[in-house]
Parts: sequence; structure tokens; C-alpha cells
Amino acid sequence: LLVGINYAEEENQQSSSHNDVKNMHRYLTEVAGFDADNVTMLMDDGDCPLPSKANIIETWKELAEDSKAGDSVFFHFSGKGSETIAPVDY
Repeated sequence: LLVGINYAEEENQQSSSHNDVKNMHRYLTEVAGFDADNVTMLMDDGDCPLPSKANIIETWKELAEDSKAGDSVFFHFSGKGSETIAPVDY
């Protein structure tokens, strides 16, 4: 699960979070051997599903339900927050 939030509707918008997620996706699929169909991206870019609190939680639930013993689960967050995750609708 890769989450990138630029907070486009806010005054202090970030600009690098989407690039971080795209670079991580490229690394996971081209270097680490993950199947692109098994990598979910949530971004506030208008193309991907929105990284709202509900969507992040729902995607985590799906990961937990679909994962089997021996699977690798990877989470990457790029956006606001130092010790907590701030969804786009925080």
C-alpha cells in the first residue's frame, strides 16, 4: 500500500508526495519483484483512489484479509505527519 498526499486544496500544499509514491512503485515492481497488480496506490491526484481515512483503513483491512502466511506486506506514506498519518480528510 502506497499513500501519497500533496494536500492540494490547502495553503501549504506539498509537491513531492506523489513523486515519492511513483518512485516507490517503480522500485517495488522493477527492482523488488512485486507484481504491479498487488501494489495499491492512494493519492490525491485525481487519478488514483483518494487517500481518505476511510480508504486507507479499508485498504488495510483488505490487505489483512488477503494476506497469507509467508506474504510480504509493505506500507509507504508520503505526506504530513511525523508520528501519525494525516489522511487527506483529517
